[in-house]
Amino acid sequence: MKELKIILPLIFVSIFFSSCAVTNFIKKGFDDFTTYFNIYYNANKIFNEAEEELLKQQKDLFTTKVIAPSGTVTNKLIQVIEKCSKILQYHQNSSLVDDALFMIGKAYYYQREYPSAIRKFSELLATFPNSEHSLESKLWTARSYAQTIEVDRALKLLNETYSEAKDARNKKVVSQTLLEILKIYFKRNDYEGIINTGQEFVKTSNDKEAIAQVYMQIGNAYAKLGQLDKALENFSKVNKYTSDYYYIFKSQIEYTKILREKGKFDEAKEILDDLYSKSLFSDYKDYIELEYAYLYLNQKDTVNALNYFIKVDTTYQSKETAGIAQYEIANYLENVLGNLDSAKHYYDKSLRSQIPDDLKKSVQLKSNLLSRYTNLWTSIQNLTKQISTLRRFPGDTTYPKPQEIEIDSSMLNDPNYLADLQEYLEEKRREDSLYFEKLKRDSLTYLANLKTADSLEVNIARIKFDLATLFMVDYNKPDSAYNHLIEIIDKFPDKDFSERVIYALASYYETKGEKDKADSLYRHLYDNFTDTEISNIVARRLNLPPKFLKKDLPELEYWEAEKLIGQKKYIEAIDKLYQIFQKYEKTDHAPKSLLLIGHIYENELMQYDSAYSVYKYLKDKFPHSLFTQRINQKLIAYEIELQRKELELKMSLDSLDIQNQIPEQKPDENEIIENEKEEPIEIKIEEPIEPDSKIQDSKIQEKQQDKRRRR
Repeated sequence: MKELKIILPLIFVSIFFSSCAVTNFIKKGFDDFTTYFNIYYNANKIFNEAEEELLKQQKDLFTTKVIAPSGTVTNKLIQVIEKCSKILQYHQNSSLVDDALFMIGKAYYYQREYPSAIRKFSELLATFPNSEHSLESKLWTARSYAQTIEVDRALKLLNETYSEAKDARNKKVVSQTLLEILKIYFKRNDYEGIINTGQEFVKTSNDKEAIAQVYMQIGNAYAKLGQLDKALENFSKVNKYTSDYYYIFKSQIEYTKILREKGKFDEAKEILDDLYSKSLFSDYKDYIELEYAYLYLNQKDTVNALNYFIKVDTTYQSKETAGIAQYEIANYLENVLGNLDSAKHYYDKSLRSQIPDDLKKSVQLKSNLLSRYTNLWTSIQNLTKQISTLRRFPGDTTYPKPQEIEIDSSMLNDPNYLADLQEYLEEKRREDSLYFEKLKRDSLTYLANLKTADSLEVNIARIKFDLATLFMVDYNKPDSAYNHLIEIIDKFPDKDFSERVIYALASYYETKGEKDKADSLYRHLYDNFTDTEISNIVARRLNLPPKFLKKDLPELEYWEAEKLIGQKKYIEAIDKLYQIFQKYEKTDHAPKSLLLIGHIYENELMQYDSAYSVYKYLKDKFPHSLFTQRINQKLIAYEIELQRKELELKMSLDSLDIQNQIPEQKPDENEIIENEKEEPIEIKIEEPIEPDSKIQDSKIQEKQQDKRRRR
């Protein structure tokens, strides 16, 4: 903002001067004066109010994003842009134009419209390179880039601005530039960068609150690098530069964490007790109690640690510390007590709480793993129940077997008895027939159920292998996987998944240091599973030669055929390629081999008719193959040439018929010899084709021979 003391005297000077130049000078001063009071003053006042409100919300210098302005602040920033835009539009000769551009750029930045902010700062730098806002405009341009994907560009510009500001001895821009560089290093977890730049910042800046926060970050960086003594040294400096209770408390908590890491439990507890007793820090009791829990946990006092975790969980449910405590309870239930259902409950509860982003990823992963574990076990239990039902013979409830009765021989002369007996025997025969019919159906159903049960047993084995993999890879509990692996191998030694199970068991023995057992299983895999990727992995482990997989055999044989071509053994190569075509007719190697056969006939043996026969067969056999597309133009050219020769032959024959009607004249002997010469048919090749294909087809060759005989 230009000072009023520069503008006001100009008004009074105009009373004493009347020349045009002086009048224009005075007029410009008056224009600045009216612009200032009518527009710029109000815009600047509104902008300062908006900026002050924003900065109050942004107490933490190392927040990763610019705080979104409230509706009130947004309205003020919009007014600033509108008013300053009027200066640019209607007062272009005013000396306040660069001030207006600078204010518009910052207003866009605070609205998080970074491309617009960059444009305005760039316009200021291009139009007013000597403006008092030049250095700060570069700083704000870099700040804007830092909020986009062009962070590297921002860092480069910040370093340039730092050098310029240092040369200009502008301590304000130097310290602000260093702070922006620090923020980038903080986002990137560049601990060395934080330490080096932070130490330079505390030497330069006069902002004590900012210095306190930077010492916090330097301490954290040293802690991450394992330099605990230097971390303690920097945390202890925070209290000297700030009166903010939050940063005083935070530095003390970080200090106790370092003491805990160093095993100085009594000193750590003494600091925690002091913090807990002071009413100044009553709002942070949840953090203190959480730190008590970790202190006891490091001393292997799990009872007291759990009590504090549970207290934090139940007392401070709406705070971040509750989510952290829930995670620790879940971790204890899972890894110490093995109570996975309860652990899952607490992990999910933690996800619903406020927890740090980095911890949230870990909690989500553990919750997902437990969900997978639960789903696998549920599937196993459900399938086991089905198998139990399927292996039970169907109950005989529809047609009970008729009750046997004894025949009374003394009553055989009684017609009524005989009638009843006959009726009984007929009924028995009918019921027996129904009974045995149902028994037959039930037996067939039972046999089908047994097959289904066997299939389900295999599915259970697959699921148990997934479960074993979960234990070995995700939970790092190989002992929990071992029993499942042994059970699967004993029951299903010859299934398609057996190889993976054996490999997993060998890996288990290797992790246990039982190398002999591991190598024995690896050798078994190498000897018995030759057509798999695992067999070659095992070969490398045992320093044995790799085995070709079945899927690689066509390529190997094709390579051998190419080798024969390189040795000029063309007939052997053609035979080899024809075998490939026959053996692998349903693969891409079939048309590929035919193409290479045609190539040999055409380019090496110069047998164009044979080449045409092979190419024609390739097109008929594999019309949609990519290899066929390579020779389509050749076939067209060859067939056109054939038609031309046939036409010439026909015209020649017609001419002979006419000559037979004319008195015979003795032809010239040289002419006869010339006419009898056969002009060879060639396929002109503009570009050499890649080696590829084959098949024997002699129909076209016979056709050509017939034509020669007719000639």
